[in-house]
Amino acid sequence: MAYIVVGIFLLLAIIAFIAGFAGLVKPSLIKQNSRGKAFGIGMVAFSVFFIAAIIATPKGEDAKQEATKTAKNEQQETETISREQKDISQIEKKQKLQPVEKKFVIKAKAHAYKVIDARDFRVETRKTGQWSIVSEAVTKEDRAATAMAASKDLFNEMNEAQVATVWLFLDEDFYKHGIGHVAEVKYIPDGKGESGTEQNANTWHVKAADTRISKEQKKILTAWYQNKDNFRDKDGLVDEEKLVHFLAQKFKLSVDEINKKITPYFFSYFSMESLIVEGWDIKRIGSKKAESVKNPITFTASACQQDLQCWGNKHSIRATFVCKPYIEKLAKYDFEWTDGWLDSKFSHFRWKNRKEGAITFLGDKIKLQNGFGAWQSYVYECDYLPNKDKNENGTVLDIRVREGKI
Repeated sequence: MAYIVVGIFLLLAIIAFIAGFAGLVKPSLIKQNSRGKAFGIGMVAFSVFFIAAIIATPKGEDAKQEATKTAKNEQQETETISREQKDISQIEKKQKLQPVEKKFVIKAKAHAYKVIDARDFRVETRKTGQWSIVSEAVTKEDRAATAMAASKDLFNEMNEAQVATVWLFLDEDFYKHGIGHVAEVKYIPDGKGESGTEQNANTWHVKAADTRISKEQKKILTAWYQNKDNFRDKDGLVDEEKLVHFLAQKFKLSVDEINKKITPYFFSYFSMESLIVEGWDIKRIGSKKAESVKNPITFTASACQQDLQCWGNKHSIRATFVCKPYIEKLAKYDFEWTDGWLDSKFSHFRWKNRKEGAITFLGDKIKLQNGFGAWQSYVYECDYLPNKDKNENGTVLDIRVREGKI
């Protein structure tokens, strides 16, 4: 009986977990107006039921008695199953059934692709090149083949790397918004894995999805990103329910139709399936455009420092961490950050001193209160000098704020 109670709590925990992710897709399903709140409620409920299941689990003598009963029941079930399996075995012999082989060789066509982004980074002592590409490949298998072919091409052109990672996106505009990710390949030819300590590890790690997009769906998603800033609440979070209603009116569709058309692209990453690669049987039906290939310059800080985009992207997270408290100190009264959980505090950056590697990071995701209690949006700037030789915080050179938006 005790294990039945435990089972009920675990079932409720699973339901709460699923509800949390369902809230990410459509917050209104659990009567919330944002994905963040819906997901948070689901995870809290999951934790409560899971802990209750642990507490309810029998201990000591109770557990022994429960286990004895369970063992007897299992023995009876085993005897019944054994008799049934004998009957089934006889039927299979008559029908000459053959087992299904799950592993397969990817047989697909690698399409032409365009490289839209290139980065380099280290995982422990391993050097990894990471490229984002777009392609006209449509099927799951062709997308996997295209990303695999790109991994080999780009790895061979970058002598310093031990690992090549390629992400394939549906569209270049989608990449800018971080959605539409439909294939991912890691190519590790030396068999040492990402850590560099494994022995005879898999050369290929391949995932891909069949997700496709129509012209109408692309228009709706583009409108989503163009208008989302007009639907932020007082906490700076996007009121997704109001935004969806706005899009429904704009495109003359129902709210459910809008959600069905946009949701697959926000979560395309989770729709990818792992493909087991046991051989290389890929035919090329197009070649890469040589002029589109972007190689990470090198793994040295000095080379990346020559490129503003590379240097800014590399240090933006650390700059946010270091500059934030200095910006807050400039508030005479109270302050309020308005960036959402998927937003960045710094939306722009420019050179402060290219020779030294100093960068000015800019953003407008804060409101400051004046002496009368009124709130005003402000633009803030942080002049930041990274520490190029050690993994340290770097130096804040100056902080400025002014009223307005970027």
